[in-house]
Amino acid sequence: MNIYEFISSMIEHLAWPMTLIVIIKLSMPEIKNLLANNRILKAKYKGIEVSIEKDIQEIKQDAENAGVTIMYPINSLTTDGIQSLEAAPEWAFIQSWQEIEKIVGDHYKQVSGMVFSNVPFLKALAYLEKNNFIDNEMAMLIGKIRNIRNKIVHGKDAHVTKGEAIEWLGISKSIRDRLIQKLKSQ
Repeated sequence: MNIYEFISSMIEHLAWPMTLIVIIKLSMPEIKNLLANNRILKAKYKGIEVSIEKDIQEIKQDAENAGVTIMYPINSLTTDGIQSLEAAPEWAFIQSWQEIEKIVGDHYKQVSGMVFSNVPFLKALAYLEKNNFIDNEMAMLIGKIRNIRNKIVHGKDAHVTKGEAIEWLGISKSIRDRLIQKLKSQ
């Protein structure tokens, strides 16, 4: 084999791997943007899919690690609740967040003596954690719930499936119940 045959053989063997590397390299800004953009809930781009499923599973695992029993199966939902999830599954995330936000805000007002109607949520949460009304794990879970709610409310082209909404209701209601339990024990 002479040098020209060797070079020709190497080019032939490296053509597809090099082409693939070039395509990935050229597409990297779009791929990074898609994956890093926390405001996208579910999207497909050239065969890559991003969704909130990972976020939901992470919160579920964190909740279980914190001792929260996830206890609301689908059969605990009312028929009206299931029908509303079919029409607008995003509402499950918004409604569950509003309940948790109200509990935190009301308890903050009660224990801090504040009478203002609009308390900054993060200030209230930090106060409850700092003063041992809730532990760090609960504060982190609530923060993660807030982040997912923000993704859905402020996300572009947000899309939530009925299944994700049903699972989310079980998780968020379980966390809400544990939050109420912790605050009542103080």
